[in-house]
Amino acid sequence: MSAMVDAQPNGDDADTQPDGGIVDDICALFTATEPKSFFLFAGAGSGKTRTLVEVLRRLTGLVPEHEAGGAFAARLREGARTIGVITYTNNAVAVIKGRLGVNPLVSVATIHTFAWQLVQGFDDDIREALIVNLQEKIAEEEAQNALRTRPPTRTSRAKLEKWRLEIGEFDQVTKFTYTPDKLTYGPGALQHAHVLQVASRLLRSRPTLARILNDRHPALLIDESQDTTRDMLDALIEIEQKEGSTIRLGLIGDHRQRIYADGHQDLPSIIPADWERPALRMNHRSQARIVRLINRIWASQLDGRTQAPLGGEQVARSTNTGGLVRLFVGSTSEQDKPGKERWCAERMADITNAEGWRDHRGGYKALMLEHKLAARRGGFRELAEALEFVDRDQVYSRDLEPDGSRSASKGISELKVFRGALVELRRSMAADDTIDEYEVINVLGRRSPLMQPIALAAMDANTQRDHLAKLRAFVESVVTLWRTGGDPTLGELVRRLVANRLFPVHERLENWAQLDAEGATGSLDSDSERRMYGLNLAMQRPWSELMAYIDYLEERTSQTTHQAVKGSEYEHVLVVLDDDEAGGFLFSYDKLFGAADLSDRDRSNVDDGRETTIDRTLRLFYVTCSRPKESLAVVYWSSDPDRALTRVHSGDWFDAAEVVRIPTGG
Repeated sequence: MSAMVDAQPNGDDADTQPDGGIVDDICALFTATEPKSFFLFAGAGSGKTRTLVEVLRRLTGLVPEHEAGGAFAARLREGARTIGVITYTNNAVAVIKGRLGVNPLVSVATIHTFAWQLVQGFDDDIREALIVNLQEKIAEEEAQNALRTRPPTRTSRAKLEKWRLEIGEFDQVTKFTYTPDKLTYGPGALQHAHVLQVASRLLRSRPTLARILNDRHPALLIDESQDTTRDMLDALIEIEQKEGSTIRLGLIGDHRQRIYADGHQDLPSIIPADWERPALRMNHRSQARIVRLINRIWASQLDGRTQAPLGGEQVARSTNTGGLVRLFVGSTSEQDKPGKERWCAERMADITNAEGWRDHRGGYKALMLEHKLAARRGGFRELAEALEFVDRDQVYSRDLEPDGSRSASKGISELKVFRGALVELRRSMAADDTIDEYEVINVLGRRSPLMQPIALAAMDANTQRDHLAKLRAFVESVVTLWRTGGDPTLGELVRRLVANRLFPVHERLENWAQLDAEGATGSLDSDSERRMYGLNLAMQRPWSELMAYIDYLEERTSQTTHQAVKGSEYEHVLVVLDDDEAGGFLFSYDKLFGAADLSDRDRSNVDDGRETTIDRTLRLFYVTCSRPKESLAVVYWSSDPDRALTRVHSGDWFDAAEVVRIPTGG
């Protein structure tokens, strides 16, 4: 099984015919006497990164026979200008740079880094923009409170207090900083969201920034434009549309795969009329049956859908004539869903003769609607439920900022000693329970306050020898809990660390270690009491459960969420649809499959032309079904299987032979 950022077409003439010449067509738009902007529709598996890189190679003179590109590159060098490329993550930046190679005529950056490069140094303007943004949020919140008959809620009061405090802090800052690849602290350290807010506002209100943008880039290409923040995208389009502007934009994306709420609900509708709209129609990733399925999903005329099915059909490569899909339908009341999902995978193995379907720990990718579904199937449900009390917002945080950088401000703070020092110490143990002395010394040097070089250097030889012997005893007291297959509770490990101070633990864990189990439960009336209650439950869970949890967070398991796989591809994919277990309200597969009626709010949104539950769910379903190369299994746990099956059989997504009723019982 493999995951890639993009499929890469092999360039066979027969298979590139539907998109033949599109690279040269795009280059011609930028190199013309009167350059034009464009929106490139690039569907699932269409090779958009390959197309983007090929355009850049021609426009920077790397393809000698492309004369217009060579002349364009010469003008770039003469004006000390570059082609700007904006992507969504650091990983995408690395992919583009890796395929393009060192090229001084191209500047590739995440949207956050690009925004900071524009506003950096304009400290007075940054301060003003941040304060105005907060003032607008305060005014909006106060207006909402004024409409209510009850006094403001505690949450509202807390938000207003926080925003007013931030205004006071920003007002005192003389220099702002932003470091995307490491943490910064203090009032002048901007978060990712701040950078985008500031840049979009200043691009509109400060003509100097617009001139800087025009001077730097005659062309700016924006990848994943459907998920680019609305305000930022609007500001760039406004600049491009101004009379005398020399910058031309190339938006690349697929509105059918919009995942994040920050992007435009209907990207094609905001594209200026004078822009060109080329499209990549071929799907190089998937077999023909899968391509046919996603075409039908997107073309569906569903009750409750407001988003127009724009985008056109994709075609599969001439060599991709096969592919297999199955829809397995069961009742949401099923008691052993993980077991039945493995049964579905086994059926896929029988049908496809692909042994990957029999490897339930990595032979196929299992996509879940919510993290809690993965927690149950991954063996860490009880730990995750306990951590919900500790910090609901951070339970499933992968410690990543939007641009892909790590952040110590994310994740459950009490668990950092486990994810850092203790994981490293456990990995220093071999299968025969011996420890790698050299690796242990490295772990202690990185993690333990008892192994700091300055303190050791101040000791004489005898004291140092005694100190190191004590350290070894402390290490032994911890690792002995893991010996001969030991699976200690997290609480046992914490109590050892609190007793010997081998590694620093969070203050709340120290407090927990002083309490007995009964005293740690307490009431749930306050945030602090709920947190301590959750910690007490978490400390009773075994180490193996924590490791399963960490493996999931660090993407070393077969399970992941529907939202996390956009841009990835796999040989075989199993999609799990379960509204009841997910417990959310933004998506409803029961409504999508006709097992549940639309709500009054859904009807109101339809009447007003707003995005509906059907729109959001259909896009997410499209994304998940477009991930596999070879075969796809959709496992749908329905609140009303009979009603859902009636709708399925009357539709055109799945053929009758492709629909399987999941048996009940053992």
